[in-house]
Amino acid sequence: MPSLSNKVHESFARLSAIGTSRLDAYLSAMAWNEKKLSTSYQVNAKNAAVLAKDPTILARTEEFKHEMAVKAEVEFAIDLKKAIKLLVDTLNSRPEDASMDNPLCEITYVGRNGEPRAIFPSKAKYMEILAKVMGWNSETINLKGDVHIEFTVHDRVDYGTKKLAHATAIDI
Repeated sequence: MPSLSNKVHESFARLSAIGTSRLDAYLSAMAWNEKKLSTSYQVNAKNAAVLAKDPTILARTEEFKHEMAVKAEVEFAIDLKKAIKLLVDTLNSRPEDASMDNPLCEITYVGRNGEPRAIFPSKAKYMEILAKVMGWNSETINLKGDVHIEFTVHDRVDYGTKKLAHATAIDI
C-alpha cells in the first residue's frame, strides 16, 4: 500500500503502529497544523477515535506493524548470527591466542599483586550455550533445508548433568 496522501493520516497510522495512544498519536500528527488543533480535550479525543476507526488508516497501521515485525526478525537473525559466530570463534581459539588485546578473552587478576591475565572463557560452558542456541540439546534436530539428524535416547550417556548422544541417522 502506498503512503496515505493525507500527512495527518499517515503520521497517525505510523504512531499508532508503534503503540502510541490514539490521543497522543492524533496530537502529534496534528502538531504541524496548530490552527486546526482544538483546545478541547473531548474534541481531540473524538477526532482521534474517528481516525482510529478509518479503514485506510487501519490498513496502513497494520502495514507498518508488519514492516516493523519483519525488520525486528531480520535484526534478531543478524544478532543471532553474530552471537553464534562469537561462540564458535571462542571455541576454535587456541590458548596461545589469549592476549589482553583479544576481544574474545576475559581479564582475570592473579597472584598477590593482582596482575591482569587474559584467558578464554570456559569452552565447556560456551559449548553448552551453543548447543542450547542451536537446539542440539533436543532429541530431534531439524535444520533448514533437507538436513535431518536424529538422536536416540537409549544411546545417551549421563555424566552428571551433561548428556552426550550420537547421531544414529543422518539424511542429507
